Amino acid sequence: MRDCRALKWLPLAGALAGAACTTTRVVQRPLSPADISEIVRGVQDDEVTLRVDEGKQQKVLTGKYLSLNAEQAGLDDASGQRRSVPVAALCGIRYPRPGTGVFQGMGIGLLTGAAVGAVAGLASGDDRCPPSGSFGSGNWRFCFAFSAPQKAGFGAVGLGLVGMVVGGVVGGLVGAHTEVVLR
Repeated sequence: MRDCRALKWLPLAGALAGAACTTTRVVQRPLSPADISEIVRGVQDDEVTLRVDEGKQQKVLTGKYLSLNAEQAGLDDASGQRRSVPVAALCGIRYPRPGTGVFQGMGIGLLTGAAVGAVAGLASGDDRCPPSGSFGSGNWRFCFAFSAPQKAGFGAVGLGLVGMVVGGVVGGLVGAHTEVVLR
């Protein structure tokens, strides 16, 4: 029986699934009223993270209750203090999308698990039963032998289901986010 080296990539696939639940949108400056409305509606009263360019380094502000217009972005920080930054210095806005992380994680996990299972099944090759008379005693002979495509199908279904469960858990814990990048 061959060892399945393809399975060593499973942790990497899990890590990518966790990171993949972010939708990135690029918005051109100046912000249009439609862009402002969509961002504010998406944030609602959830926690929001603003990435601000301050010269040669970026600063991160985290808080709630985002207000946004063409010139200023503001939020209440953890201490309840209102913080404002000019939109010209704003690099990005990140906010959660409730309820979608589980489903995105399940989908990514299903596809990743199915792909890994199929590759592992194909890579392991065909099984062969031992020659007659060398296995078992008397007339009883018992052997499961599967072809590589059959094992690929079993692996795709099996690891796809496992990936779906793991991806759903990871997606639920990590959540889904929207990242708005300002150019």
